[in-house]
Amino acid sequence: MSPEARAYRRALRARYPRNWKRISRWVITRAGYRCEAFGAEQGKPHPASGSTVILGAAHLDHRLENVSPDKLRAWCQRCHLRYDHPHHLAQIKANRLARLAAVPPGGLLALMLGTAPDRGR
Repeated sequence: MSPEARAYRRALRARYPRNWKRISRWVITRAGYRCEAFGAEQGKPHPASGSTVILGAAHLDHRLENVSPDKLRAWCQRCHLRYDHPHHLAQIKANRLARLAAVPPGGLLALMLGTAPDRGR
């Protein structure tokens, strides 16, 4: 994993409250150890995929700091990923645009041609 990716993950992790594990367990317990979207039961084979169900607490508003009970749901991996997919795509696009914006003038063409960028000589 690149140093940038490690730094990003650390920053993301820092957005969760310190007691996130306890909150997450509470959300899953509140749901009766079942996915609140699909009904799949924790630790059992998933009815659609057959994989073992592992529940997680999902943020409905994608704000990791927000732990309001009405903004959290206990979902299996399948439902959580499906819900987050549009958000993930938007993040990927934003990250790509940010990387492109950071390329120095002339650097993008050089990057595409596989040559060294013009340093203004």
